[in-house]
Amino acid sequence: MCGIFGVVGKNIDRKKFSISLDLLNHRGPDNKGETHLDNLSLGHTRLSIQDLTISGNQPFEIDGNLIIYNGEIYNFKEIKKELISKNIKFKSNSDTEVLLRSYLQNGLNKTLKRLKGMYSFAIYDNKKKLIFLVRDKYGMKPLYYSYTNNNNFIFSSEIKAIRKFNGKSEIDRVQLLKTSFFGLNSESKTNFTNIQEVKPGYNLIVNLNTQEIKSELHSSLDEFIDEDFYEELSKLNLNQTLDLYKKTLNKSVNRHLVSDAETSILYSGGLDSSIVSAISSDIKDSIKCFYFNSYQKNDLQFAQLINEDVKKNLVRVDEKKNESIYNLPKTIYFAENIINPSTSSIQILTNHAKNLGIKSMLTGDSADELFGGYSIHEKYFNEVSLSNSRIFQYLIKIINYIFPGIKNYSNAGNLSFQPDFFNNYSSNVLFNDFSLNDSAKYKEWFADKNKYQFLQSIKEQKIQSFILNYFKNNLKRYMYRADIAGMMNSVELRIPFLDDEIVKLALNTQLKYKIKRKFLNFNSSFTKYSLIENKVILRSLSKKFNLVNNKIITRQKKGIFLDANSIDKILKSFELINLQNFLKLTKSELNGLIDTYFDKELSYVKWSLLQSEIFLRLFDNSETHEKISEKIRKILN
Repeated sequence: MCGIFGVVGKNIDRKKFSISLDLLNHRGPDNKGETHLDNLSLGHTRLSIQDLTISGNQPFEIDGNLIIYNGEIYNFKEIKKELISKNIKFKSNSDTEVLLRSYLQNGLNKTLKRLKGMYSFAIYDNKKKLIFLVRDKYGMKPLYYSYTNNNNFIFSSEIKAIRKFNGKSEIDRVQLLKTSFFGLNSESKTNFTNIQEVKPGYNLIVNLNTQEIKSELHSSLDEFIDEDFYEELSKLNLNQTLDLYKKTLNKSVNRHLVSDAETSILYSGGLDSSIVSAISSDIKDSIKCFYFNSYQKNDLQFAQLINEDVKKNLVRVDEKKNESIYNLPKTIYFAENIINPSTSSIQILTNHAKNLGIKSMLTGDSADELFGGYSIHEKYFNEVSLSNSRIFQYLIKIINYIFPGIKNYSNAGNLSFQPDFFNNYSSNVLFNDFSLNDSAKYKEWFADKNKYQFLQSIKEQKIQSFILNYFKNNLKRYMYRADIAGMMNSVELRIPFLDDEIVKLALNTQLKYKIKRKFLNFNSSFTKYSLIENKVILRSLSKKFNLVNNKIITRQKKGIFLDANSIDKILKSFELINLQNFLKLTKSELNGLIDTYFDKELSYVKWSLLQSEIFLRLFDNSETHEKISEKIRKILN
């Protein structure tokens, strides 16, 4: 995993280029490389994981063609073998060289279809005088771009290098507010004006001579949905389906363990990371498992239920009091965005792993998205199940007939439950100034509804489409979290559940193996009982192959703990002056907004407001994260 940085254009300031590249050193502390041509500068900071020798340093050059690359290609040895069979010779053992030689031999499109991994990279084609900027379909590795003041094109793994080279970029007022309360969206915009990201699954093609830019979609998650494969899987019984999942998971975890540096597990105590840990320990002896033990949320009892082979190598990292919130300004500085509450905790864990010589960690991320693991999936499942019952439809007809003036409920199940604090509010000065009710997500939802039209069951169509839609829309926040929480400490986080074979398998698996109703059974003292079982296939898999303790299998998912008292103290001391001025609100208007409209999710809203205030202090006022953290320490001590 690495940092990449490039500028296309005339009169490139090489000293400023090098200083800007230095801001990516945390992404790649093992080597820094630069290549400068007449109208192109490429820079790279390297975290050595494959081929630890200097032969893997970048920019990597073959016959005047160059590559700078951030990511991991897990099947690079297979691709290399194919290229060697065509008499192509190699000078390194790196996946970087495999990637460039595959491009030169097979072209970009054929190369991308063969890749299994996570990546963002730039290839300079010396003959065509083109730069190809490429990002994987999941968006696991970030890639941003902009224009300099003299119209040069600039791109980077992180925004901070672009802002350093180009001078201060203004904060996008609307986008920051959207990000704070809606979460990361599927747009290519960032919180900074004139800085965008390459969208997942897209290429940007830059002509060096004209600086003309063309955007192309190279792959989409929708391509995984396959009517024939869905039907084929539907013919399998449960045992056959479980065997197929076990085989596919084994292959994925095995691929994700490929490394010339030490690899470990980021363990949460939940079902998904427990499965990854158990399979990893079967493949690789003495693999370390890192567990974050929060001083306020005590889940240690679950961590100690881990597979015995893994438990021998469990590394417990105990959180110091308020450590996560002390680290919040630092995490936001590296993220350059509003973050998921767990990001600060995960980065504490990756920092500890780095100090023990770890360079990569496997996580259980994305299983919830693929297999309907959140409460929002349960809510939608209930709504659709209810709306499709004959009794319900009959009652609705009666209600709509007797009370024609009230809301028509006949379309229940058609809209997704997206957490949207602003949907039903339009009169406040804040919302008169912004257009926040973005219809893009609803357009995506209606488009996704058509993906499973081949299914006979309307209920299964709707719920499968919802799982797909939620997967696509929420993937960004977790990919972003994995990249930032790891790379700020020079640690790569890998996600076995986002292997192409697993994703295709999951998106074509019957609904009954994802989420279903279950019979009453009060045999677990660990969980609050639910009438719905989610992630059915993963729970069944864990039981059949004895991967996970039954108390973890039946455990109900917990939300992220937010320390409301600490947040209140900080907000009271900060008084949100920067945010208040930024939003052009009076103090009473801002307080009224919080107290009146966000009472049900008050801790979440205050968390978002606190992050926004810190973000503005960092990137608008140019305060250091160290200074802001020190203020927070004084407030809480």
